[in-house]
Amino acid sequence: MLECKTVTLRTRPLKNGMLSYYLDYYPGYRDQETMKTIRHEGLNIYIYANPKNERERNFNATMSEKAEAIRCRRFESIVNDRYDFFDRHKLKADFLEYYRRQLRKHDQKWEFVYHHFYNFVHGKCTFEEIDIDLCNKFREYLLNAKQLTQALSAVVAAVLLFRKYPMMRMRRQDLRLHGKLLRQITVLAIPIAVQSAFNNLGNLVAQSAVNLFGEATMAAYTAASRIGTLALMPVETIGSSLSVYASQNHGAGKPQRIRQGVRASLQLSLVVSTVLGVFLLLCGRQMAGLFLAAPEITLFKTLSSTFPRIPRRQLCPEQSQ
Repeated sequence: MLECKTVTLRTRPLKNGMLSYYLDYYPGYRDQETMKTIRHEGLNIYIYANPKNERERNFNATMSEKAEAIRCRRFESIVNDRYDFFDRHKLKADFLEYYRRQLRKHDQKWEFVYHHFYNFVHGKCTFEEIDIDLCNKFREYLLNAKQLTQALSAVVAAVLLFRKYPMMRMRRQDLRLHGKLLRQITVLAIPIAVQSAFNNLGNLVAQSAVNLFGEATMAAYTAASRIGTLALMPVETIGSSLSVYASQNHGAGKPQRIRQGVRASLQLSLVVSTVLGVFLLLCGRQMAGLFLAAPEITLFKTLSSTFPRIPRRQLCPEQSQ
């Protein structure tokens, strides 16, 4: 069987004063179906034989770059023993139809990609048109489509909201600052802001101390933080629900229901925290296995049993000197 060794870009003259680019394959490729030897491939790229001005010279340079890019792709395919580009029938086949048949073998994400790609190419795409440039443009299309979809969803949601609830429509008098309302909001927001600031500051201080012990300790501490976050999520959800409940009843002038809601939330939080605390005491190390490798799990077990007894000078050696 003949195998191509080199791919050369050549030109042949035309009657209208143009040159036609073609590829010369040596020693050629024998088609396994027709048993014919293929030596040349026309590229349908033309340049001026004798450019007369700057415009024609620029045109020749652009077309030459395209022809050279095709030659490089063909040579790369030959190096990798891929000769499918010789089959012009396959290259002209419908890529969208092939992709649609593959959907049955994959999950729903492939179907979403198919619909986006179908819209991107306006329902027509052959295998010959698939290249790196098309893939990069499709990637940009997907990024822009996501942003446009989000923006469109926001606009539609706002229109429907304003139509269904006239009280939500913005009026000119709504743009004024209400001093009394602003003070009430500030008084309610300051405690929450201070609490969040101290929590973040405490996490920062703890993380800086843990970093002194190396990467394995940092990984173990990160795993413990994630487990703690999972354990706190139910209580935080109860607190968020209580804030909405309290706001609604405060606006309705029912302080008694707010007190009842606070008591019920505290009881529920206590029960949930107790159950989760017992679960973490019994299965905390198994939970760490979800986030850590074997050496880090061993370190996690050691730290979990000895951390309460570690002296302060070992946690912060620089401060103890």
